[in-house]
Parts: sequence; structure tokens; C-alpha cells
Amino acid sequence: MVGSASIVAMTFTLAISLGLPIGLVVALHMRRGLNATALLVGALTFVITQLVLRVPLLDLLSRFEPYQAVIAVPIVHLLILSVSAGLFEEVGRYLGFRIFLVEQWSWRDGVAFGIGHGGIEAFLLVGLTYINNLAYSLMINAGTFMESVEGQIPTEAAELIRRQLTTLPASTFAAAGVERLLTIAIHIALSLLVLNALVRRDFRYVILAIFAHAGVNLGAAGLASLDISLWYSELFLGVAAIIAIWYIFRVEPALRADSEEIFYPDAER
Repeated sequence: MVGSASIVAMTFTLAISLGLPIGLVVALHMRRGLNATALLVGALTFVITQLVLRVPLLDLLSRFEPYQAVIAVPIVHLLILSVSAGLFEEVGRYLGFRIFLVEQWSWRDGVAFGIGHGGIEAFLLVGLTYINNLAYSLMINAGTFMESVEGQIPTEAAELIRRQLTTLPASTFAAAGVERLLTIAIHIALSLLVLNALVRRDFRYVILAIFAHAGVNLGAAGLASLDISLWYSELFLGVAAIIAIWYIFRVEPALRADSEEIFYPDAER
């Protein structure tokens, strides 16, 4: 049986993965107005840079023995995953703003971009998984799981799913929701940091975003890989998210002023 606490934790994570991005979109629309194009470009940037480019590329490389030898060292593997994520996503953000959002470089545009980027990641990587987890849990508790998935999932894989859902503590399922809550804030801050590169015409902000992204990924993944509580990884992300939230609101006045200077140089401010 899947415990009620685990089902509540899964529901929490699903609600965060689906509801938080929607809530942020509604809040931004009500307070500042929503740039739907920036939201869409942010979402597409994640899909293209990660699912279309980076993940297939790493999968292709993993078939070659020299690369297999390199990633056999855990810290090197984590470093490659972290740096490649930062490189692909942050350069992708820069190109998204530069090509598809010409002169749509205000604070609210950057926030919408970040919500789209982090929101689609939460939905695709966590939301869909937890929809399945909840459905499987209800089947397990009803005693129909193995019968329902027969022919769709190999027996060994189905048994592994059943064992994980019935034995993992509820906190494991809740942690995924906490992680998405924190990560979306980080994605918004990184989008604004990259936007600064365009507004200030200084590519060094993109470099900074790449290193910041890689550092957050490396720290969180490194802590998660250790034989300690997974909440140390969440605590690390929590500190990063606090810094991200500070930056989101700290950069607003300067970003607004710089944008007006570029696009409306003669306007009175």
C-alpha cells in the first residue's frame, strides 16, 4: 500500500509543478501586465536547449568509449552535466531575447521569460511524472496496478515502480515539490541576469549567468549524491533561491531605467 502521507506529498508536488507557474502568470498579469510572447519564448527556450539539443547530444556522446571513461568519474560527470546545462540554457536565453524579443527587454518581460522557462521545466520533468505516480499509487492501493500496466510496462520495471512508491518516505516525494518552488525563482533571476547583458550591452552578464547556473546545479546535485539527507540539497537551493529573489527585486529599478535610456532616450524620467 502507498501511505496516505505519500499521496499527500505527491499531490503537493503536483500542485507546485502545475499551480505555481499558473499562479505567477496570473499575479504578473494583474500587477504589471503579462507579455505572453516572452512567456512562450521562455518555455520554448527550455524545450529547445534541453530536450532538443543538450540531452540528445549527451546521450550521443555516452555511446563513445572515451566519453564513457570520462564520466565514469562521478565528480567529472556532475561537472559536465552542470556546466553544459548552464551553457545551453543561458546562451539560449540570450538568443531568445536577442532574436525573438527585440526591444521587449523590460523587467516584466524578463520575469515572464523566467516563468515560462522554469514553468515548462517543472511541468515536463516533475508534473508529468507525478501525475503518473498518483495514478499508479491509486492502482496499487486498489490492487489493480500490475494488471492495469500489463503489456504497457515490463514486469521488472512495474515491480520497481511499485516497490519505490510503497517504500520511499513521503518526504522524498515532497522534496521534489520544494525543489521546483525554489528552482522557478532561480530561473526568473537568471533570465533577468541574461537580460542585463542585452540592456547594458555587456556579454559578461551571460558568462556570469552560466557560472551561476552551473554552480547551483553542481552544488545541489553534489549534495544529493552524498549519503546524507536529501534536505541538505534543498537547503542549498533555498539559499540560492533567497539570493535569486533578492536579485529579482533589486534589479527592477535599474533594469527599468536602463531600458528606458535605450529605447526612449529623449523621454523624461
